[in-house]
Amino acid sequence: MALLLALVALLILSILGVTSAQTAIMQERMVRNARDVGMAFHSAEAALGEAEALLEGMADLGGFPAAGAARPCNGGFCNSTTGERRWRGLDWGEAGPSREARALPGLGAPPRYVIELLASRDLPPLDPSAPDTGGALAHYFRITARGLGARPTAVVWLQTRYAIVRGGPAGLPVDASLPRGRLSWRRLD
Repeated sequence: MALLLALVALLILSILGVTSAQTAIMQERMVRNARDVGMAFHSAEAALGEAEALLEGMADLGGFPAAGAARPCNGGFCNSTTGERRWRGLDWGEAGPSREARALPGLGAPPRYVIELLASRDLPPLDPSAPDTGGALAHYFRITARGLGARPTAVVWLQTRYAIVRGGPAGLPVDASLPRGRLSWRRLD
């Protein structure tokens, strides 16, 4: 009888030990996955920042393909003035038209991004009585970034709409109330 009780107690302790080990393994996997997704998020956010800095430093839009070009995307620059969402159909690999961002340590691959020109609009001058000096020009962009974690299964897509306002040809001051910079932001899942 005592032997039977000892065997039952040993069985119960074995089941508890196996269950505890399985729970610990599952929690470790969840933490690893959360860390990977966090790394992918940070790499995609860094790629967005790099793309925004690139846009702010551009003197003109000469790097963007013309509307209706045979290759609407080139070197990370796309023309989407006709309404297409070019980022969806792109090859995001190294040979594709996306642009590689600065790599962060510990990632499976460097983040990549594309900048789509959505529209350019003439804005009225601040002083309507000024002789034909032209107003400011607003350029609107969609930036899409893909970040990878340490494992290739951890992928995060981020997208932002960005605006740049440049002064007119006479170098007139630009209305400070015009929206510029990051207009919106979202995570694509």
